[in-house]
Amino acid sequence: MKKLLLMLVIAFATAKSFAQTEAPKIETPPVTREITVVDSTGLPYSTEYWNKAVKSGKYKLERRYEMGQKPVFLLKERTEDEIDAQLAKAPRPRLSTCFKDGDTFKYSNLTDVKGKKIAAKDLIGKILVINFWFVSCAPCRQEIPELNDLVKKFSNEKDVIFVAIALDQAEQIENFLKLFPFNYTQVPDARYYADKFGVTQYPTHVIIDRSAKVSYHSVGGGAVNTYWLKKTIKSLL
Repeated sequence: MKKLLLMLVIAFATAKSFAQTEAPKIETPPVTREITVVDSTGLPYSTEYWNKAVKSGKYKLERRYEMGQKPVFLLKERTEDEIDAQLAKAPRPRLSTCFKDGDTFKYSNLTDVKGKKIAAKDLIGKILVINFWFVSCAPCRQEIPELNDLVKKFSNEKDVIFVAIALDQAEQIENFLKLFPFNYTQVPDARYYADKFGVTQYPTHVIIDRSAKVSYHSVGGGAVNTYWLKKTIKSLL
């Protein structure tokens, strides 16, 4: 009995170390066989395909005409402004208890996965976007494509630096990146830095402004969090 209780405690503690932020609900027509959804040339999509596209939040259905008693919709990609307007309605992601807005951030010397040194003095005056993660964290892996899009969006902003503080060793990170690119600067074997700030939930995000002040922090991934990361970075440029 004691062994069973111990197993349950460990399982619960492990579950609490993960985090996930729920994406906002997207208003769409009900999924039904009576709806026909087409592309710009008029070719129909399967229900499974268009329903998955709409649920991603990146596409919408635009009513075009009636075909007998069956309405026909066009599957149309949402603009960035439309997506942002939808995400802005959602609650702000859960705050991290490890950081506080306005607190002074203490920089550290870092070494990336390739062995390149990153001096703390070179980070001062920059906008630093930090992600705490590890390879076997499911929510961490799920948000990587959106974080890569974020890096791409600010690729011309040389003062915006993206750093991933990973718990895994360099070899594990390199093997993972071969299959799943993650375009933050990767700092491996970095549990020391997570412990330094008291980070125990993953992913955890924090943005540091040019004055070394915490401007944003959150726990969990998802589209809403990425929206807030982008919004905060833009406000600091």
